[in-house]
Amino acid sequence: MYLLGFFSILLAIYAVRKKWISIHQAIWGAGGILFLPLLITGLKRITAKQCPWSIDGLGGASPYVHLWENSLESLGSQCFPAGHAAGGYMWLAWAAALAVSHPLLARVILWFGLLMGS
Repeated sequence: MYLLGFFSILLAIYAVRKKWISIHQAIWGAGGILFLPLLITGLKRITAKQCPWSIDGLGGASPYVHLWENSLESLGSQCFPAGHAAGGYMWLAWAAALAVSHPLLARVILWFGLLMGS
């Protein structure tokens, strides 16, 4: 997924040179591709929640801890928010950036991002 993001940034540079999209659209799209996964990584460090397979009742030994509760057992865990969601939802930046000038392409990218992030 992240490799596709890298190629989308290269494609954005090419598209700006060919004047298919504006520099502002490229900045918004590429910015989302770069920023959203970093945001999710930061949130994972803040929330420090267990992975489902480590929770008692789901095959693990740790007790379930609500999202907003703290536990010594969950320290070091980094499973929330999900990384696959970041990989999919980063495409929403491209959908928003292209919504006015290329609505059909924006809809395709929107659905791709929603499917990959779910």
